Amino acid sequence: MGVLVVSFVARTKLLFRILLIGLLLSLSQTLYAQITVAVASNFSVPAQAIQSAFLEQTDIEVNLAYGSSGKHYAQIILGAPFDVFLSADSHSPELLIKENKAIAVKAYAQGQLALSGFIENKAVDENTLKRFNFKYLSIANPKLAPYGRAAKEALLHLGLWPLDSEKLVTGENVGQAWRFVQSKAADFGLVAMSQVKAARMSAKQFWLVPRQYYSPIIQKAALISDNEDALTFWRFLNSKKAEQIILNSGYLLVAPNKD
Repeated sequence: MGVLVVSFVARTKLLFRILLIGLLLSLSQTLYAQITVAVASNFSVPAQAIQSAFLEQTDIEVNLAYGSSGKHYAQIILGAPFDVFLSADSHSPELLIKENKAIAVKAYAQGQLALSGFIENKAVDENTLKRFNFKYLSIANPKLAPYGRAAKEALLHLGLWPLDSEKLVTGENVGQAWRFVQSKAADFGLVAMSQVKAARMSAKQFWLVPRQYYSPIIQKAALISDNEDALTFWRFLNSKKAEQIILNSGYLLVAPNKD
């Protein structure tokens, strides 16, 4: 009889522990709401600032997943559990809408192209390209990346495309093109102005490519999930705080008629 009583008490304690753990997990999910946002590599720095500002305002944690827009698009098609997608282009989010993989799409930033490098005693400007004052120039792949397409258009505008293949270093995306510059595998790179700002380059180390030299780089976001936390983040992207972060990071705001 004593053994049965002990066994019953042990089972009761175990059941109580299981119920308590379940309750704690449920409470933790309630207290620490989380969403996951896929972020194009060029937008990593402002995304981190937006992440912090959003958490401070809402107590909702944002997990950031960085990568190329093309890879994120493919992952979402295959069912990756992203709530929001911040793309480097407008094409990928629009395709997700057509394929019923996104609920809404809107423009959140306009990227700017810059020529930058770490070569000492050389001011970077348009003549850096025209006079071929470099051994290697890095750009993102024009076939895959919006900043690569912009770089190609700028070089076409200057009458420099196609560039000698021995002088051109091509990255999969603008993040890789920038790493070539940082590692000095390339003398200069046609990269995102946001990367130049984040690196705190001096005025002599970059040239902001005139916008008329290339088509607008309109970056769009896609809302993948309709849960309330994702919707809260979606609305926060248009807040004054988020817009200021975007401007300070080297982007332009997009006029409403381009959404």
